[in-house]
Amino acid sequence: MCVKVGDEIVCGEAQDVAGKDALIIPSLDEKDQISTPVDVIVPGEDGTLADEEAPETRDVSGSPDERVIEPEAPSQIPPDQINDQDQNLPGEEPTEQIPGKQTVIETKVIEKGPEQGELITVKRISGLGLPEFSVKEGQKLSLKSIKFIDEDGDPLTVTWPYPFNSQGEWQTELGDAGKKIVSVKVSDGQSTKAQRLSIIIEAVNKAPVIDIPEVIEAQEGTALTLEPKITDPDGDPITVAYSGFMDKSTYVPTYDDAGSHEVVIAATDGYLTARKTVTIQVLNKNRKPSINEVSIPRVTAGEKVVISVDASDLDEDSLSTLFSEPFDSKGVWQTTIDDAGSHLVTVTVSDGESQVKKSASFTVLRKNKPPVMEPIPNIHINIDKDETQEIKITPIVRDPDGDEVRILYTGWMNNSSKVIIYNDGGVYKATVSATDGQDAVSQTVTITVNRVPQIIYD
Repeated sequence: MCVKVGDEIVCGEAQDVAGKDALIIPSLDEKDQISTPVDVIVPGEDGTLADEEAPETRDVSGSPDERVIEPEAPSQIPPDQINDQDQNLPGEEPTEQIPGKQTVIETKVIEKGPEQGELITVKRISGLGLPEFSVKEGQKLSLKSIKFIDEDGDPLTVTWPYPFNSQGEWQTELGDAGKKIVSVKVSDGQSTKAQRLSIIIEAVNKAPVIDIPEVIEAQEGTALTLEPKITDPDGDPITVAYSGFMDKSTYVPTYDDAGSHEVVIAATDGYLTARKTVTIQVLNKNRKPSINEVSIPRVTAGEKVVISVDASDLDEDSLSTLFSEPFDSKGVWQTTIDDAGSHLVTVTVSDGESQVKKSASFTVLRKNKPPVMEPIPNIHINIDKDETQEIKITPIVRDPDGDEVRILYTGWMNNSSKVIIYNDGGVYKATVSATDGQDAVSQTVTITVNRVPQIIYD
């Protein structure tokens, strides 16, 4: 069996593949032999080969990226704009077609490139005779380099295959990578010529994809961990970096971080870098106030007690203080004589949101009652000549609090008794004092020593 490849006739073993005739050429591997449709040439009765236009067929291998694309609306080409079929493209050398060779013979860049979005046309001629055009994803592919002629000078109608527009151009997009077999047709109104083309869209490196909510809430004092889902469409290894409010994925916001902050997550595959800005909304966390000290002065029953409180708040919130009874709102208590003893007070400090309490014990000292001394009568004593007498003062003293009492004597007497003689005649004063160690009472006693009159005999 023989086929026409371009202007060459190639013969080989014919096989039926999925209901289609395929030519087995020894130098081609099995995939290329099956996946590339060819025009079958059937020998005539006189031994010559006649052309039979091959129908547009799908790739029998079933590859989704190698398929025949249905044509779009045709475009008219005036005769004066038709190029000669035998002319090569500008700057091209004539290409040689070698039957049985799959190796690409030449590659031509028709338009300058290869920056993405520029008009790029690459033409390859393979041994099977299918012109190949290739660009990278995202670039524009043009088939304008294909020339159409009519020896009779008839006007021609060109039908460009989908997805090419009426100008023979296709703006590819990311995701279009793959190989397609399409057919361009030209007609003079009486006959139609079709040419299958191999369209190759080469995959380009794609940047990593970062998936994470745009706004994340955190709380002061609580650890925050960012967990972005980062993937690379090409399966490349990814390096991730953080900048801005956080320089790594985990951070514990301080109590000064309340508010809105931005973190930039950058993911790179070594070629392209994707960035995403995440807003971190740090919520304020109230910190309880603290009571550093409760100071209560030493008081005696009947005196006023004033509590002093030292409290602070790390958030510098305004604080209010409450006191348990019997203290008033200002921490003041006027005691009575009966309030002597041990007491407990609870102080509460609040910042309006949180509060703390602290209890303190204190003692109200008993107010001392001085000793009670019964009145001591004055002393009058008569003494005769050559007579001695003892004067005694015996005060009666008691202490209302039951305290121990000590009695002191001052003045003419330095203790409770004194021995006198006739010559001690006179009037004297002695002071008797009684003390319980805190308070004292005293009385002054008048002592009169009267000398008895004497009778003298001459």
